[in-house]
Amino acid sequence: LAVVDPAAALVGSRWGRIRVGEGGRSLEGSVAGALVFLALLVLLGQDPASALILAAVASLSEATSVEDNLVIPVAVSATSYVLNTFLH
Repeated sequence: LAVVDPAAALVGSRWGRIRVGEGGRSLEGSVAGALVFLALLVLLGQDPASALILAAVASLSEATSVEDNLVIPVAVSATSYVLNTFLH
C-alpha cells in the first residue's frame, strides 16, 4: 500500500475521469494501482498468474470498500493463502 496508494492517487487525481466505488475513486487510478501492484509482485518473484489474480483482488477490494486500508491487506492475504495452499 505504501507504493500503490500514492501511484493510484497521483494518476486518479491527474487523469481520473470515470468515478467508481466509494469516496470518489477513479477507474484510471484503480487501474494504475493494480498495474503498479502487479509489477511489484512480479519483481518480487510472484508468478505472473498469481500476481494478476492478487492485483485484481486488491483493485476490486479498493474500489468496493470504504475502509480499503483494512480490507485490501486482508483480501490479498487470504487470496494469497488460498493460491499458495491449493494451487502450488
